[in-house]
Amino acid sequence: ACDHSLPVPASMAPTMALVTSASVMMLSTFMFGWTNGNMNTPAFVMRKALGIESDQSSPELEAMWGWCVSVYCLGAMVGCRQSPKQADRLGRKTFLLLSTGVYVFGGLVHAASVVGGSFGYALTILGRYTVGWASGSTTVVVPAYLGEIAPENVRGAMGVAFQLVVTVSMLLAQTAGMPSAFGTEHLWPLIPLVGAVPGLLQVLLSPLLIESPHWLEYAGRPQDAEAARARLSGAKAQPYTALSDVVAAPAAAADAQEAGITRPPPPEPRTQPSFMSLWRDSALRPVLVLSIITLVTQQASGINNAFNFSTTYLHNNGVPLHQTEKVTLAMNVVNVVATLLAAAVVDRAGRRPLLIGSTSAMAVCTVVITAGMGNLDQDWGVSVASTGIVLFVASFGLGAGPIPWILPSELFAQEYRATAQGVAALANWFANFVVATTFLNLARMLGYLSFLPFGAILVAYSVYAALVLPETKGHNQPVVAANAGPASPERNVTFADDVVG
Repeated sequence: ACDHSLPVPASMAPTMALVTSASVMMLSTFMFGWTNGNMNTPAFVMRKALGIESDQSSPELEAMWGWCVSVYCLGAMVGCRQSPKQADRLGRKTFLLLSTGVYVFGGLVHAASVVGGSFGYALTILGRYTVGWASGSTTVVVPAYLGEIAPENVRGAMGVAFQLVVTVSMLLAQTAGMPSAFGTEHLWPLIPLVGAVPGLLQVLLSPLLIESPHWLEYAGRPQDAEAARARLSGAKAQPYTALSDVVAAPAAAADAQEAGITRPPPPEPRTQPSFMSLWRDSALRPVLVLSIITLVTQQASGINNAFNFSTTYLHNNGVPLHQTEKVTLAMNVVNVVATLLAAAVVDRAGRRPLLIGSTSAMAVCTVVITAGMGNLDQDWGVSVASTGIVLFVASFGLGAGPIPWILPSELFAQEYRATAQGVAALANWFANFVVATTFLNLARMLGYLSFLPFGAILVAYSVYAALVLPETKGHNQPVVAANAGPASPERNVTFADDVVG
């Protein structure tokens, strides 16, 4: 199959229209980060309001709170499953604006759980499930959209910008949840309410959001695609007479036109390929497996144990509450700084070294955390454990945070991209769900050793990635099946000009 779209030029300075459109789209990303990170620092007051205060001797209470956090992942899994088909049917812009309404509704329901008791608990579950659905949709559609509108020379940086917005919003959410802000018995309902404000802003700014030219081509609307591409690039829209299979170089297009080659009729709208159609394709299967394993490892690394449970975990193991708040703030700040650094170097250093270096460093940090947590009775124990957690998060921000979301949009062509992104994101959220529902009771059983199983997973992935992960930096047409196998650090992917299948 051939992707008939004429891409945004491979090398182009980002225009104001492109930056503005991406920014409005990433207000959904902000809401994702806020709802993903707003249950950690206010955990004690939320649990008190619901009547399920932390009790190490009661696994039932720990499991109930674990469900309040992890049901978010269940909703996200459903969102991942449904969003590719709907985003291809409705378009990226329309679908994301609809999911914004879901964010706002879920925030209102969660805030209403202040009534407490069993009814408040039910509202918490419903609200968290609802914003989870919207978050799962965001993790599928926004990275795909950014990959479709970004010029090749800034695609990596724009992909990292997705994770950067997540880290900033998580920092703000966890800061808002501290006792000095909204993390009090009477103010905590403001936390889910504030998270809905960017949704209202996104609706107001929606006229600035440009639909993906790739999707417009895919939907059989080539004239609209040309107009959207012109707005994004700042160029004058061309009439629908140019060649469909021409590469981005203007000289190549001119030569083809002089040779008398004409464009075929506009493509008909295509149906969304299924997961099984990708899986049965021997050329696409290795790439799909690589994408899934990478996004599963992102969560199986244990990173959200730090973001969702660090306050409870550290306090239950003897770290003073005032110290846990400092650790939470520090790890969110370094996460933002590390992601900024990744954005600056990802299009120069490449995806492969950053990702492998990141997961390897995280594995080392799990040993540091274990050493500190096992010696809290020593003067240096709290400092070492706290430093280990902060460095664990910093290492994540440098590679394992942003790069897994970039890969599917670079590994798959337009007709496969939404399905592949959806399947990989679904697997990511499932891993998140499993980790979130089991960690508190795992921590109760293993104590200070709780991070070692995640360290083992990180070691295994680092070896796997060193063997099979190709470099995708600087390539436009994503056909990489032949390259998703044993690789060397120096090896780059060579993309074909067309799509296998």
